Amino acid sequence: MKKPTFFLSSTIYDFQDLRSAIKYHLENKGFTVSASEYGDFPKSLDQNSYEACLSALQKADYFILLIGSRTGGWYDKPGNITITRQEYREAYKLHLAGKLRIITFVRNSVWQLKDDRKELAKYLEGIDLEPSVKAAIAHHPTKSVSNADFLIDFINEVSRAAEMQAALKNEQPLPTGNWVHPFNSFRDIADVLNVQTIANLPIEDSLLLKHLHTELIGVLKRTLLGIQGKAVSPERLVMKVHKSLGLENFDISKQKTVVVPKEDIDRLNMLLIYVTGKHLHLQITQKILESSTLMEYDSTASAFQETPAFQALSKFAKEVADFNNLLEKFSIAEFLKSSGLPNQKAGFSTLDIWASLPMLVLLDRWVNVIKLAEVLLIFLKTGIVPSYELRPTSPLPLMNSQLKEEEVTEEQATKYSDGLA
Repeated sequence: MKKPTFFLSSTIYDFQDLRSAIKYHLENKGFTVSASEYGDFPKSLDQNSYEACLSALQKADYFILLIGSRTGGWYDKPGNITITRQEYREAYKLHLAGKLRIITFVRNSVWQLKDDRKELAKYLEGIDLEPSVKAAIAHHPTKSVSNADFLIDFINEVSRAAEMQAALKNEQPLPTGNWVHPFNSFRDIADVLNVQTIANLPIEDSLLLKHLHTELIGVLKRTLLGIQGKAVSPERLVMKVHKSLGLENFDISKQKTVVVPKEDIDRLNMLLIYVTGKHLHLQITQKILESSTLMEYDSTASAFQETPAFQALSKFAKEVADFNNLLEKFSIAEFLKSSGLPNQKAGFSTLDIWASLPMLVLLDRWVNVIKLAEVLLIFLKTGIVPSYELRPTSPLPLMNSQLKEEEVTEEQATKYSDGLA
């Protein structure tokens, strides 16, 4: 289960409270936030702190850049590159590769300073002064900004100002990832984040998964067999019944009689009697399938994608529904009475086997419910979905091939719907 991860990039001293508010705001919505001043920041102890930040950036889905009045620590002072600027440049490379989304905020006073300096430079062009005097006026330091020239240059870089002008002049593709959001308060930032992200990401994932564990244990308690003081899956017994009935080579067009050993008849009777009334009720499973708990966020598509765990849970819900439907649709007691199985007859005709198919399908659904419950419990314990193989729709191989051929594709269904009046 992967949540969208946000990387906070800014000078820490002048943004400490704001960074804390952003982290709280996003984590309260269920996101993961990487902020280097917190203990939960992923870092390797054998790396320099700057390099650790750049490594953590590689795992992010969103890059939040805050530009204020301070430059921050230098990454390459001769090259005029701060650690925040280097983080941005690494983030932009990831953005161009389609791996990261960039959200930039600039404190409104700094944004206004940039515009004021630009207007001042234009004004000075029309005044008869020595160039050195003009430069001194244009770049005069302020009390609120430590290095105005650097910050203005940085803002021009993140807004891709030069690229925008070149693209417009030469009719080339415009740069992306260059939105800049001036802000005065946290409310301004929260409004942007709420629009750019999924505002209703569930925050009760861990609680839901805990309840799912309880629900899965309940399913196993109701469906496993108790043999010699141990809980056992019915799969091995069901496979023996299939083998005794010769289902692998069954052909309805060829009339024949299959001789079934008495113990296999007893085994089939026992299984059918045991499964009677074992209806299963799922509540947490359906809640999780309707949420993003087992989905993975794809920042490039701004959407959640199904994970193997979600797919396994979806199959589990379907197998349980089919199991319940078969229990409701067919009366096992009536089947046992009409089929003659309780009389332990040794010969099963082709028609007898055909008539017993609904019960055999029910047994296969039973096996699949238990197997998928096991798979999901392993996932909850390890975070990994193991490989698994389910019993097919029909216990007859030839029928499965036919059913596969008759499945309607999404394209066929769409074409059919297009032809409706």
